[in-house]
Formats: sequence, C-alpha cells, structure tokens
Amino acid sequence: MKSRTSLFNPTIFWNFLRRYWLMWVFYFGLLFFSIVVPLLSSLQEFARNSDIFSAAQCGGLRLLESLANIPLVLTMLGCGAVAAISFSYLYNARHTGLMNSLPVRRETLFCSVLLADLTGLVAADLAVFLLCLVLEAVFGAVQWYALGVLLLVLVLESLVFLGPAVFCCMLTGNVFAGPAVYLIFNFTGPAVEYMGRYLLSKLQFGSSGPNISFTEWLSPPLMLLSRVRSVVTADGLITAGDYQMVGLGVLGAYAAVGTVFAGLALLLYRKRRMETAGDIVAIEGLKPVFKVCASLAGALGLASFLTDTLYYVDTSGIKGLATLCLLMVIGGIIGWFIAQMLVEKSIRVFDHGWKGIGAMSLVFVVFLCAGEFDWFGYERNIPDPAEVKSVYFSAPGAATTTVELPESIQAVTALHQSIVDNKDVHELVAKNEGERKYLGLTYELKNGRSLYRNYPVDAGAEAYLDRDSDLWKLEAASNTPEAIQNRYVLDFPITAANVNTCEISYMDAKTLEWADYYDLSPADVEVLYNECILPDIQDGNLGYLNVVENDAYAESKYQCNIRLEFRWPVGDKPDISDGKTYRANYDGQEFYYSYFTVYLSKSAERTVAFLNDHGIFPCSVQEAARAQGAEYTPTGYAYADETEKGVLYYDGVDAEFTHPLG
Repeated sequence: MKSRTSLFNPTIFWNFLRRYWLMWVFYFGLLFFSIVVPLLSSLQEFARNSDIFSAAQCGGLRLLESLANIPLVLTMLGCGAVAAISFSYLYNARHTGLMNSLPVRRETLFCSVLLADLTGLVAADLAVFLLCLVLEAVFGAVQWYALGVLLLVLVLESLVFLGPAVFCCMLTGNVFAGPAVYLIFNFTGPAVEYMGRYLLSKLQFGSSGPNISFTEWLSPPLMLLSRVRSVVTADGLITAGDYQMVGLGVLGAYAAVGTVFAGLALLLYRKRRMETAGDIVAIEGLKPVFKVCASLAGALGLASFLTDTLYYVDTSGIKGLATLCLLMVIGGIIGWFIAQMLVEKSIRVFDHGWKGIGAMSLVFVVFLCAGEFDWFGYERNIPDPAEVKSVYFSAPGAATTTVELPESIQAVTALHQSIVDNKDVHELVAKNEGERKYLGLTYELKNGRSLYRNYPVDAGAEAYLDRDSDLWKLEAASNTPEAIQNRYVLDFPITAANVNTCEISYMDAKTLEWADYYDLSPADVEVLYNECILPDIQDGNLGYLNVVENDAYAESKYQCNIRLEFRWPVGDKPDISDGKTYRANYDGQEFYYSYFTVYLSKSAERTVAFLNDHGIFPCSVQEAARAQGAEYTPTGYAYADETEKGVLYYDGVDAEFTHPLG
C-alpha cells in the first residue's frame, strides 16, 4: 500500500496559531482603530443628521474610503512582521536544528506554518468585518456591498503581502535582515527610477524633474494606493448604488502574484542550507547580487542626497558631470564594502572585491555620460507636430494655455526646437542666475503618451533686442489666435447671473495714483464682456500678452488690468477640466468657475470707451513708469539712482510694433 504525502500537519498548524496569538490580536487592534472606529464616528453622524447624510454615505462610502490608505499600509507591515516572527527559527542554528529534527517533511512544515499565518490574518479580517456588520445593524445602516468589499480587500491584501514577506525571509538568515529586505523589496524599483531620474535631471537640458513612470507596477503598495479607491457615481444624496470600489482587478492580480511568491519561497525553503542561520544572505548565489544592489543604493543615495542638500554643488556641464561621477563612485564603493563586511562578517575586506567595484563604477560613469551627452536622445526628442494632439505650455509673464490647432502646435514645436538649438545660451544664463523666464511644456501625443519639458529662456538685454531670439519666439507662441481665444473665450455663455467678481485696477491719468474699481453691476459686467472685451479680442485689439516689455509695449498698453470671475451651476453639464474652467464645492454646492485677467490695450476701442463712460481714465504704462521716477527698460523699471550705476536704456527700440492678429 502506497504511503500518502501530506503538505499539512494539524499539530504544527495549531501550535503556531496558539503560540503567536498575540500577533493576531495586535493586528486586529490596528485594523480596529483604522476601520471600525472611523465607521462608528460616521454612523453617529448619520444618526444625528439623517436628513443630511444617507446610510449609504455613512455606512458604505465612508467605510470604503477608510480602506484606501491606512489598512493597506498596516497589512503590508503586519505581513512582514508575521513572516519574520513565524520563521524566526531559521535565524538561530539551535532552533533550526530542532525544527528540522521533527518527523515531518520540509514542505509540510513550511505549508503548515504559512497556513497558520494566513489563518491568523484572515481571522482578524473576519473579526473586523463582523464588528462593522454589528455596528451598521445597530444604526440601521447595513450596506452589504461595502461590507463584502471590505472583507474581500482585507483578505486579498493579506495574500498580496504575505507571500513576498515569506519569500524575503527565505533569502536571509538574520532576524533583522528579513524585514529590511522585505521593505526594500516593496520599493526598490520606484526608488531606483526616481533617484536615477533625479541625477539625470541635473544633466539633461529640459528635464521636468524626477518622476516614477515605468516601475510603479514593481511596488505593490504604491500601485494599490493609487489604483484601489472608492468613487462616487452620482451627485446629491448618495444611495446604495451611487458608489463603488475600483481597482479590485489590480488587487486580485497582485494577490495572484503574492501566491506565486509563496510558491517560490517553498522552493527556496526546500533547498535552503540550514547552517546559513545567522547569515545576512542565505543563498550563496545571491551574495554577489547583494553587493551589486548595495553598491547601487550607495551610489544613488549619496549622489542624490548631497546634490539635493548642498545648494552650491555645481551639476551643470562637464564640471557637474565629473562631480556626479565622483559622488556616485564614492557611494558605490561605500555600499559595496559595507555589503562585503556583512556577508563575510569581518571588517578585513579591503584587499579584494575591487574588480566588482571597478565594474560598478564604470556602469555609473557610463550612465551619467549618457545623460550629459544625450545618448538616450532625451534632449533631441521634439515631437513631430503631426503626431501631437495638444500642447499645454506655461511661462510666468507669458501664456498658460492649451493649444490644439496645427498652426499653434507648429509655433510651440518651433520654439521648442530653437531653445534646444540654443541650449548653451540658456544653460549659461540659468547657471549665472541671469535674467530669464521658465517655460513648461506638456505634449499630449496622438498615441496616448505624454511628453514633459521645462526650460530656462534667456531674458537678458540681448534677447530683448534680437527679434530672432527665443524670448520673442515665446511671445509669438503665446499669442497665436488660438492661444488668445483660449485665454479669454470661456466654456459657457456669460450672463449677469454668472458674474461672481469684477475688479479693475489702474493708475489714474490725472492723479497718477493707483485706484481699484469694484462698482460694476453684474449686468454691466455682462455688457463689458460680451459687447466690449470679446469683440475687441476677436478684432485682434485686446488679449495680447507682452513677454518682451519694451518701449513699444509701454506705449501701447494702459496701466490697467481687468480681472473677471464667473460661476455656473453644475446641473447636468458634463465634467470639465481644461485648465480654464474648474469644478469646485462651496458650502455644499457644486459649481464651475472661470477667471482671467486682461491687460488693457490702447487699440481696444470698445473696452476703453466703456471704462471712460464709467469714469475710468488710466494712463499708459510708460506714463506710469515716468510718474514713479523711472524709465521703462527691457528688464523692468530703471530709476535714476540705478541709471548712475550703469543701467542701460533702450528707448525707441522696435518702434514699429505690430499686433500679430491685427
């Protein structure tokens, strides 16, 4: 008769479950304070204000909202602690020998302990579920969908994290190293990408800064925190069908991956050499990998930390490249030898391992050189206008808008190409902290991808005088017909009922003093916008933004700006979020709002006449400057005492000022 092989031993299972009962109670207590207590508070609010809050909102939606962050983090940390404690016998040679002397196979021992861990976690989850059910029943607000999702999410999160936690425990023979490896395991991919991009951003012209775009999926906590959340599908009083939990498919996929890691942990456990108890790395073949990872962490960590905290570290140009290379090599050496000390349990490690350090140092130098000399093609990556769906661009003192028409996109990409071609000029100005503006570009491509860039743009005297400079091209791109229309033509018809505020600030032509005018009625504002501002914009006489503020600008503009804000009830209108119209909630009411500030041009005859009829007579920008004892220069006002110090004037430059829409 054939003997039967079992992967489960009830004696070991119940022994571990009873022995570590305090772990499950502690885990339950954490979930209790993060889920049950907030639910009780919400249900009490429902009982006091049942005419305002529904049972679905207080007993359902808020229960799901409480699942989004804290319980996930608690489960991640709890699984790490549970795995480390349950398999702690692997970290002590005596306990290891005792456990392996039991008359059971390794597979049976492993599966029995793992099942005990999972049972304890699920028991705590089930207890939280039952408590929530009792509370909702007492308050008459039972929400079965929310309760079911609660239990499902908690159980799946246990599966997500317990498998990797046990897997990491199999990699090491040290009680402190196991949890550390587990935490590092959960965040290594995004951390390496973020720090790598951060260092490259110091070298790549136009970098929009560090971000995580390719490796988020390698971190279950980050991925689940951003994907698993509750959403409301209706406005007004929330009912049972007006909310749901999204991201459960992603959570299920990670739970399946967690189960796979539990299987991999079993394979490692079967082949594990038990005499490795106490070693930092229990798998012989992973010791070089540990050194490589430690060297990489040291290089990225030291270089990122010092360049971020030491303000005066120069990271631009060849000098900056050399500095970053030195920092990464030093950090890599430190990380390598620390790992070597831990592996060999000795401080006498400096007489070997230099070949590995040399290889890692070469990798670091090549990586940084690729950023500085654009081997990745990052700086040269300028989208073809035909492949661009839209461009959002912003620059202080210029435009902040989104354009979609081919001619507008062409103007932006031409500006982009010119800035890259004049990289040395713009980088030098930024390095020397000279006069400059900053341009941000966000391309939305037709293939669904996005491209982000940020550039310093030279705004010194030479750039003002040169009509072919990138500063003038920035002004041209900011004032295409579409860009002007997008700034001032709103998404809803303007009526008196939609007017929220109107503020007119100007310098009076007679008194040469600043004044603010708030006395226009909503009906007056409706006329001002529809019959004056809008027609003047359509005629090309208003709405132009001067990036280059020279004498031509000072003579053509009044020292006057009009700020308007409008609101519309949401009603049944679709959700709008286009950078011009925003959705907001004030005193429990949902509404859309838009606002803009228009700077008054002398050529805007309708708007000027309207203001004159209301007693508003502003002076020109040039008159305002002279009234304050200053001349208007390309870089701002220059006062008499500054003139004596050598500030130059550019009177009469570019006198033939023409409006691109006129």
